Amino acid sequence: MFYRVLTASQSSAIGDGLTYEAEEHIAPGAHVRVPLRKRIVEGLVLEVLKSKNTEAAVKKISGIGTTLLATHQIETLHWMSERYFCSLRQALRVWLPAPPWRNLLPEPIVTYGLNSEATEPRGKRQLAVVEALRGSKELTEEKLRAESGASVATLRTLLKAGVIECFEVLSAVSDGTKHQCTNVPKLTPEQQKACDTMQADSRPSLLFGVTGSGKTALYQCLIADCLARGKQAILLLPEIFLTENFTATFVDLVGEERLAIWHSRLTIGQRRETWRRIHRGEVSLVLGSRSALFTPLRNLGLVILDEEHEWTYKNEQMPRYH
Repeated sequence: MFYRVLTASQSSAIGDGLTYEAEEHIAPGAHVRVPLRKRIVEGLVLEVLKSKNTEAAVKKISGIGTTLLATHQIETLHWMSERYFCSLRQALRVWLPAPPWRNLLPEPIVTYGLNSEATEPRGKRQLAVVEALRGSKELTEEKLRAESGASVATLRTLLKAGVIECFEVLSAVSDGTKHQCTNVPKLTPEQQKACDTMQADSRPSLLFGVTGSGKTALYQCLIADCLARGKQAILLLPEIFLTENFTATFVDLVGEERLAIWHSRLTIGQRRETWRRIHRGEVSLVLGSRSALFTPLRNLGLVILDEEHEWTYKNEQMPRYH
C-alpha cells in the first residue's frame, strides 16, 4: 500500500508530503519513521493512496508508531491547506507542537514482576526485591526500589539472571469520562432563560451582553452541563492576558487537574506536556487563545468564543485562519 507522508524536514519543496510504501495498513495521523536522503526521519501519515502517483522509486516506511491526529483532524488539515492557500506542513503548525514529534508519543509505564520459575537468589538486597514482588505483584521501578531498598544495579542483575521480568504498558487513554463540576454559579431568571434557549437549539448561538451582565456565569453553567454529559469543552478568549484572568474562575469550576491552558506564550516544553495531557484524555476543559481550537480533545461537546467579534481571532501568520 502507498501513503503520503509529511516528514519533519523543513524543506519547502516537500511541504505537501512524499510517497512511501508499507505492506500493512496504516491509519492517517500515525507517527512513522521514513528514509529521507541518507537518514531516517520522523513523519506523519496524511492519506492512503490508491497508487504511488509517481514514476520514481518509492521507499518503504521503516517504523510505525502511535496515532497522533484523528481522522477528522487530518481531514480538517487538508481543508485548511486548500482554504487558506498554504502547504500541509504550514497548516500542521497549529495541530502539533514543533518536532521532534516522538516527544509527543505516550510514555510506557514500566513495571517489574517475579519470574515464578526462577531460582531464589542470594543476597540481602536481591531477596528483598523477590519478597516485595511475591504474590504475583507488579511494581514500578520507583515503588519497587522504595519497598526493597534495592539499587538500579541490583534490578539489572536480577533481570539478567531471569529472576524478575520487565513489562511495558502504554498509559491508558481516558475518553468520555463524566465530570461533576463544583462551585457552579446560580443563574438569575434572565440568565437561566438564555441558557435554556441555547441548550434547546442545535444551532450555534450568539449571546449579547454588556460588560458585567453575567456572561461568564452562563459559560460556567454551559461547561458544567457539557462535562456532566461526558463531553469536553473549549473556551476561547481574544487575548492571552484574559486567559490569566479567567484561570482562577475555571480552576474552581473543574479543578486544576482537569484544566489545560493553551496559548502562544507557552514554552516548547510546556506546549508538549500540555498536548500530551489533552491527548491522553486527562483534560476536560481547554482555556486559551485562538490556537486552543486545535488541541487534541477526543470528545469535544462545546466551543465558546468569548468576544467573538474581536479581530484577534484571525491568525496573521501561515496558516491565516479565522
